[in-house]
Amino acid sequence: FAPLGMTQTTFDIANVPERDRSFILDAGTDRLLPEWHTPPTGDTGLYSTPRDLLKFSREVLDINLRRKIGIYSVYATDLMFRELTSGRFDRTLVFWKKSNSRLFGRCFGDLNSEHAVFHTGYTGCILLLDPEYDLCIALLTNSPGLHACDENYSRIINRLMGSLGARSHP
Repeated sequence: FAPLGMTQTTFDIANVPERDRSFILDAGTDRLLPEWHTPPTGDTGLYSTPRDLLKFSREVLDINLRRKIGIYSVYATDLMFRELTSGRFDRTLVFWKKSNSRLFGRCFGDLNSEHAVFHTGYTGCILLLDPEYDLCIALLTNSPGLHACDENYSRIINRLMGSLGARSHP
């Protein structure tokens, strides 16, 4: 995380100053700290902020779109956007959902491109990267009700992209 200046992202909560812990969310479970804490596992234990998630997202898009030399190789970022299971899981190698997915299509908005990928969290969190629009969205909430219905994500993405002037895709 250091090369990207992601100073509020860690797998070790002990690295987060006590005064900042109330603002850090577990990016895997999306639980507000320090009330809930679980040790890191394959799908939990990364603590971050929207600002830091946008630094990561911007790096991935810059390498992928501009072939910029960065902390990942161009090949690695290409794999981050590619579904490699012939549609069996409709996820990328890093478990992002694909916008043209038959399984997760309801999660996406009407305005994002077919090349967009995103990850959701239990408490209504969204990390979306859309290479066609060169757009990153990081939304962290503490609202499990958002996660209860995939269309909730679609509505949020539509509003955010609409406010940015994105146009509709067929």
